[in-house]
Amino acid sequence: MKSMVLNDKNLQLEIIEYIVKIFKENFNISLNLDINGDDNFFSNNINLSTRNMTYLFFLSEERYNICFTEEEIDSISFYTLNGFGNFILNHIKT
Repeated sequence: MKSMVLNDKNLQLEIIEYIVKIFKENFNISLNLDINGDDNFFSNNINLSTRNMTYLFFLSEERYNICFTEEEIDSISFYTLNGFGNFILNHIKT
């Protein structure tokens, strides 16, 4: 059981690192996990444009070979670093 938890944590870290990299390289936005993990992507702290959110959405679906559901997209946590990463992780695990 411990190895599964460890693998999930490693995978979750890889996903978060990927998202942070996209923000930095493609949107010129630096994220700090301690500060921005639960901040909404559209808040003044992050200020992501809707066009860039769409780009992040499609890049993530392509990279992880997943398809987000309407229910996920409607969730407010979908638009946070931690939430978005968790949705990706849940798709990979299923």
